Amino acid sequence: RLIPAMITNFLDDKLFVLKNPKFNRDLLYIEDYVDLIIKLLRSKKIINMNINIGSGKVINLAKLAKIIYSKINRGSLNIPEINIITNSDVKDLYPNLKKFKKYIKDWNPKFNLDYGLNLTIEYYKKIKWF
Repeated sequence: RLIPAMITNFLDDKLFVLKNPKFNRDLLYIEDYVDLIIKLLRSKKIINMNINIGSGKVINLAKLAKIIYSKINRGSLNIPEINIITNSDVKDLYPNLKKFKKYIKDWNPKFNLDYGLNLTIEYYKKIKWF
């Protein structure tokens, strides 16, 4: 939800306030996610197991917001010095991939963050007719 909110605010030439700039996330492009889910479903090694999945690369949300803002170069970005935390917020949200790497050795994301963001931004440009 965060990435679409940033993109649409910037494309609409609006202000986006990042409430939790010190939070960290592991991001995975949707095509990589689907590819990985299919691979896990076909695996005979992984039955009735909980496995965390992710890209294995953690990014700070302030850095992510700056990257997206620089790609769109419209709207404005406000990054406060402190987090504006609610009870439901999780500061660091990224998976422990130890079990994943034990069972799935031959998989890597096809889409890096930069390329995935470019595709997502282009998608939102098309559906909003900017």
